[in-house]
Amino acid sequence: MPRSIANKISLAALSLTTAVVLTLGTASYLFTRHTLKEQIEEKLSFEAALISHRLEARLDNINNDMRNMSGNLIVVNALINSAGREMYVEPFLRSYHLPQGIPCLLTLCDFSGTPIISCQGSEKLRTYSDEPLLTQVITNQRPLARLGKNAKGGHLLIAYPVFYGATGKPEGLLVLELPLVPLIEGCLPDVSGAHNNIFKLSGSNGEIWTTTKERTSILSTTVQLKPQAPLDQLALALTVGQRTRQAYAPLLTMTAIYLVIGAIVLLLALAISHTMGKKLTAPLIALTRTANRVTKDSDPTSRITVTSHDEITQLSSSFNTMLARLQESHDSLEQRVADRTRELQTLNEKLAEEVAERSLAEEKTREYAETQTVLLREVNHRVKNNLVAIISMLHQEEDRAREKGMLEYQSRIQEVVWRVAGLLTVHRLLSSSEWKPLPLSRLCESVIQETLKGLSASRSARLDISPSEICVDSDQAHSLAMVLNELSTNTLKYALRERDGVGIAVSMRQLDNTIELTYRDDGPGFPEPLLRGDFSDSGIGITLVNGLVTRNMQGTITLTNDNGGVARISFPAKGPEPAI
Repeated sequence: MPRSIANKISLAALSLTTAVVLTLGTASYLFTRHTLKEQIEEKLSFEAALISHRLEARLDNINNDMRNMSGNLIVVNALINSAGREMYVEPFLRSYHLPQGIPCLLTLCDFSGTPIISCQGSEKLRTYSDEPLLTQVITNQRPLARLGKNAKGGHLLIAYPVFYGATGKPEGLLVLELPLVPLIEGCLPDVSGAHNNIFKLSGSNGEIWTTTKERTSILSTTVQLKPQAPLDQLALALTVGQRTRQAYAPLLTMTAIYLVIGAIVLLLALAISHTMGKKLTAPLIALTRTANRVTKDSDPTSRITVTSHDEITQLSSSFNTMLARLQESHDSLEQRVADRTRELQTLNEKLAEEVAERSLAEEKTREYAETQTVLLREVNHRVKNNLVAIISMLHQEEDRAREKGMLEYQSRIQEVVWRVAGLLTVHRLLSSSEWKPLPLSRLCESVIQETLKGLSASRSARLDISPSEICVDSDQAHSLAMVLNELSTNTLKYALRERDGVGIAVSMRQLDNTIELTYRDDGPGFPEPLLRGDFSDSGIGITLVNGLVTRNMQGTITLTNDNGGVARISFPAKGPEPAI
């Protein structure tokens, strides 16, 4: 602990030295590596250029020989006159030799690719009748060069047309096949690897030949060969490379030397920083020991004595002054703490009184809310019972009217029953949702289904309501329930006069702050005056609908006919409250 500052000084010096050594070593390593890479690549480029020049020269010589031989009169005459041609053509073909004794097969063929004679006599004849070769050489009258593979590796095929001077047309072709590996190896400085280089030849069909099959990281350079036509069609490219590990081998020795030098520098830096740290922290250690004694004895009258003539002396004097002021501040703080404690006790007493009063108020509020809930439930129950009672009484009146034959009176009562049933339905929905906004689609389905209960067993109705998240408040729900009840009652009243089934569809959408509800049936439609907006001669139901929409809902209603009656009702939305 007393030597912690000295240790920190040593650690800081060691860290700084390590950073400098690593930075310089890394920069030197990267620079050397870059320089070595450039030298290797330059050497590889020179060697690739030299080898490619040799290979191009050999290929061009072979190509020139083929061009000259294909135009030789001996070859042309052998195609035109077959008499005794074996006596002079075969020696001519045998006289052709490739450099360094590279084996080859030189064959003279007719225009169909059938061999006539080769440089190896009639014992070894090969047919060249494939369509691409004949098309290029005979039909197009152009020489051909292509690469192939066999059991011994890749081979090169060169074919030239043999023209008959009298007609100027090819009468046959001269074909030369030779192995590529001996040809390429003859151009290399040392295939056995005196320079430990890697050589690879590739063409348009991929890799042709390489001196190694290892999949290792290498530094390489590639030269594109530019031989004469038709050899330029082969897109030959020569790659000369060197293994990365071998290329950068000198860097390993340099790295070892750098590590040894770095370790020596770090050891020297550690020793020097440790000695300097001890000298710098000796006065501070003396000051720390004195301060610990003052803290242990809790005697602010104690003073520190340090015999030096530097910044440590100023620090000791300031420390003694701090002790004197600390005693004064301690006494003042004790008095302030006592005063603040008394104030907090008073505030705690007041806070306890406020909490008790608030708890009492919350209890009264909760009791009031429970009472209101019970009263609302009772009111809802009584209203529902009253509506049910009204419907029962109306049914009794309906039965009496039926018994007395008062059919018109019975129909009027049935309409009133449907209206009261609609009010009962919306009241049930609102009371079950605690009078919060109702989903419009749910309201439409409930009211219309209630109306459809009045159908006899022999009649049916199809109801299609589009799903929607639009909601309406309690006032709008009451008015809409009456409107939907009247519209569905009107549908059952007129659409089922001459048939047993009817279809009802309801859709809704909201545009900004306006809700649009569309009611549609497949009945006979609305009378012409209603389509013009004239409700003066309409019945009670349609008049009631128009009044509910325009006055109660502050909206508009439009009646049209489209394969049945269509009623479009637009009214303002009452806020985006969520559905229950």
